[in-house]
Amino acid sequence: MMQKKQIKPKAKKDWWKIFFNNTAGQVMFSMPQERTRQEVQTILKETKLPKGSKILDLGCGVGRHSLEFAKQGMRVVGQYE
Repeated sequence: MMQKKQIKPKAKKDWWKIFFNNTAGQVMFSMPQERTRQEVQTILKETKLPKGSKILDLGCGVGRHSLEFAKQGMRVVGQYE
């Protein structure tokens, strides 16, 4: 019988401090609000979702789209990374 090998995570405990202190963090937190609003309006126009629709925002990060969807009258649930 083959013995199972336990896989240990290679990421350091506070990996997020490094990630959010570099370019990726700067990009995520510096996106112009107007751009986010336009992206959400495009999505709503293309999908033709009525106000009050439920939206699941998987991988929502800091929630910039989730917040804008909520402002547009959607019911939003986000799953952050």
